[in-house]
Amino acid sequence: MATETVQVHACAVKYVFSNSISIGNALINAYSKCGSIAHAYRSFSSIKAPDLFSWTSMIGAYASHGFSKEAIQLFEEMLVNGVKPDSIVFLEVLSACNHGGLFSRGLPYFSLMTNYYQIMPSSEHYTCLVDLFGRFGLLNEAYEVLNSMSVESQPDALKAFVGACRIHGDMKLAKWAAEKLFMIDPNDTATYVLMSNIYASDGNWPDAALIWEMARERLHNKSPGCSMEIITRGINTLA
Repeated sequence: MATETVQVHACAVKYVFSNSISIGNALINAYSKCGSIAHAYRSFSSIKAPDLFSWTSMIGAYASHGFSKEAIQLFEEMLVNGVKPDSIVFLEVLSACNHGGLFSRGLPYFSLMTNYYQIMPSSEHYTCLVDLFGRFGLLNEAYEVLNSMSVESQPDALKAFVGACRIHGDMKLAKWAAEKLFMIDPNDTATYVLMSNIYASDGNWPDAALIWEMARERLHNKSPGCSMEIITRGINTLA
């Protein structure tokens, strides 16, 4: 894949298309997908006047391959160049902060997005923020973020929160999140897996088995009354 991308790039240079923003952006994405970040940045640097998509593509390339500091540095450079960010590039930056464990940068960027640029956060932005809090054990802060979200935006953020509760051993908050997930979508097997893993890691095998019983009953029995009865019984054991 990398060799083919280089060949395409060579053709672009040969036919004097290297300054084209659209071709430059395409090359950034192509090199990023095959893991050649140095070539991706070289393509980005060849664009005389990169647009927002160019900056976003390169920042996303850095973020997705673990170069969190480089992604943040490039984002700051973008702002200095007077390019107005949108929700997509902020998501890339928040992802970079999240995966790089850069808590001190993530929260200010979220505030910059919502307060200064007046960009409404999506469920993906909230999930990044909750996951960032969770990585540092700030479960109460993550809990407050979850309570500020609309129900429609909560599922992915709640799953990230349950995972953080598992890592930090907070069964009370894990139970609260599981209840909300069960209410939002009782058919989602990921919720059962998360809760079963929490109990198993804590050595609570009876409750871990009960969660799997709930999953089997909910997924194979189409009777809403019976299924909800089992789910309620299972949730009550989490108290």
